[in-house]
Amino acid sequence: MKRALFIFSLLILFSFVFGIKVYADEPYKSDLTDIIIESYPNKIVYGAFEKADLTGLKLKAIYADGTEEIISNDLIGIEYQNGECLKVGDKHVVISYEGKKAYLPLTVNPIEYDISDLMFSDISLV
Repeated sequence: MKRALFIFSLLILFSFVFGIKVYADEPYKSDLTDIIIESYPNKIVYGAFEKADLTGLKLKAIYADGTEEIISNDLIGIEYQNGECLKVGDKHVVISYEGKKAYLPLTVNPIEYDISDLMFSDISLV
């Protein structure tokens, strides 16, 4: 009987210690309330059909308990206004993190094509 009680006590102690370790490895994270652009990316002027580059962007997450943290750019989602890249007339992209969204303003310029190498002399209109 003493042996069974000793083993039971060890199991309880082990469970308690293991439970504290798991809690210590995964601290409670408060609810995300908002995201704010802390600093803009290095590039905010683009040519049409480019994809947004978030290099230099600092996005701050704000939690219900008042804590704040800078979010790694590889965790941030990007939504374009029209399709999968920037188009002339786009004024922003939507960046998101864990369901919260922020608008990142940018400028999209038309791109110029060099058509001087194309030969139009062989074309005839009928």
